[in-house]
Amino acid sequence: MAFRSILIVGLLTCAVACRPAPPASETNTAKSVAEIESLLDSYRQAVVSMDAEQFVTLWDDPERISLVSPIGRLSSITELKAFFTQMRAALGLIRFGGQVC
Repeated sequence: MAFRSILIVGLLTCAVACRPAPPASETNTAKSVAEIESLLDSYRQAVVSMDAEQFVTLWDDPERISLVSPIGRLSSITELKAFFTQMRAALGLIRFGGQVC
């Protein structure tokens, strides 16, 4: 009886494991690529516009964000806001030839 149960479980496991994987659908792949590109575009727009609030909305957990910049990796909203403030100040100096308005 135990052997028969083991044999049935083994056969069912093999049947499931040996089943061919479903074919990848080009439509699903194109849709996935479009979704990823859209998310990356939103990320890029938030960084370029230095909009911390828009940036945070892209993350499931706003307390655990991630931005890699030339000065290092930022991983909190406080670091991100400080970085954007510094970048705005530096951009202001560049735009106005060193004169802060």
